[in-house]
Formats: sequence, C-alpha cells, structure tokens
Amino acid sequence: MENPDLTPFLKALIEESAAPLAALESDFAADSSGFTTSQYARWFDAKYGREMSRNLWLKAHIMVGTRTNVVTGVEITPSNVNDSRMLPALLGTSAKRFAMKRVSADKGYLSKLNVQAIADHGAEPFVA
Repeated sequence: MENPDLTPFLKALIEESAAPLAALESDFAADSSGFTTSQYARWFDAKYGREMSRNLWLKAHIMVGTRTNVVTGVEITPSNVNDSRMLPALLGTSAKRFAMKRVSADKGYLSKLNVQAIADHGAEPFVA
C-alpha cells in the first residue's frame, strides 16, 4: 500500500475475496494492529543529552466477519491515527457486500458518530 497507484487495486482484491462469504456473515468486529517498518526516526534529545531513535510503524484498521474471520474492509494509516475515526469507512466498505446485523468494537471506537454509523447500516452496535 506504499504505492498510491496500487493501493485501490490491493484494497479491491481484499474486499472482493470476502464476497463469496456474504451469505454466511452477519456479525462483524473492528480493530487495528500495528506493523513495524524498516525505517527509524532519530533525534537529539536535549533532556537526556544523547541521540534517540525509535522504529516507525503503520496501523492496519480492519473489519472482519466473526464467523469466518474474513477481512471485509481494511485501511492502512500512520501509527498516530485514532481507531475511532476509521470505523465509518470500514462500515461502508463492508456494507457494500454484506448485510450487517451486529458490529462489535472495543472502547476505542465509542462515539455517538460511530454508534449512529453502525445503526445507519442497519446493524446493532456492541461497543464497550
């Protein structure tokens, strides 16, 4: 997903590969996970008087079907992007191919906007 020209095609492949399971899935869950890269950020920290570094990483926000664990939507973001704001996009992608009845998520996704977005897709929200 590093190449913006290829990103739409890769996302479409992921989404289309889930389509055959549309008849089996009605319950979904959203979450994210981090993936490290081979890049490092380096800086001089005046407080400690030395150079510091840390590994840079990306976040994969995904929506999965809870019965088959099929990935129905994915968004790749920098590590500092909040999970909550990615839920509407994941819902929209998943709702294109699936009839959603229930959506589960952890408390990182709790907001009026997200609960309403789930309800707008005809699903019942289960957000901690």
